[in-house]
Amino acid sequence: MATTVRKEDRAPNAKAVSEVKRQSSAAIYGRSGTGKTTLAASWPKPILYLNIRDNGEESISDVEGIDVVDIESSEDLLEQVLWLHKKASKGKLVYKTIVTDTMSQMQTMLVEEMGATKKIPKGKRAGDFGVLTRQDWGKISGDLINTSWISGLCL
Repeated sequence: MATTVRKEDRAPNAKAVSEVKRQSSAAIYGRSGTGKTTLAASWPKPILYLNIRDNGEESISDVEGIDVVDIESSEDLLEQVLWLHKKASKGKLVYKTIVTDTMSQMQTMLVEEMGATKKIPKGKRAGDFGVLTRQDWGKISGDLINTSWISGLCL
């Protein structure tokens, strides 16, 4: 039995899987110190490593082909997202992998920034139950979704 299909026998619009080139995304979950960042450093280079309040790049400081940007605020992140989008839309993005390390720090950053706009009861933090409204959490969720497309790899 044949394992390949001749072009003229293929289904309409079908092509060999080897001809399909798509962007991929991955999320790696694990405890601190388990090697997520080291694994990310093995992905195709050049890599843009977005250090979101984590400083995990210390474990990969000896790896060539990785640029790092420190992200301390959602404004910093938005600046990178817009720059990446502009480069990608012009076909001039040189990075093959984009790492965001870590997504949990990104969420914490967004929650803290939202909390800074609210009057928080004494003894509570922005992420505590009942402090933020459903609309606040919806905005935070939307911000995470809107920025997550940049991630070739999320840690």
